[in-house]
Amino acid sequence: MRSDVSSFDTYLQEQLQDPEFRDWFEAADRALEITFQLAELRRQRGLTQAQVAAMMGARQQTISRLENPASICADLYCSETIC
Repeated sequence: MRSDVSSFDTYLQEQLQDPEFRDWFEAADRALEITFQLAELRRQRGLTQAQVAAMMGARQQTISRLENPASICADLYCSETIC
C-alpha cells in the first residue's frame, strides 16, 4: 500500500463523514456491482443483450443501460438531486 495519500483520497474521506453523502456513495457502489454482475452473468451464459431483452420483454437498449455503470450512476445522481 502506498504511504502517500492523494488529494482525492483525502477529499473522499472528508466527504464520507457526511451521512447523506456516505449513503449515496454506498448505494452507488452497490448499483455498480449489480451492473457488473448482470453483464458477467449474461456473458457466461453466452447471451446477447438482445436475447436477454427478448426474454424480459424489453428493448436491447434497456439491457445496455442496465449494464452501463455510467447510466446507473447518472440515474442515482438524478434521483437524489434534480429529478
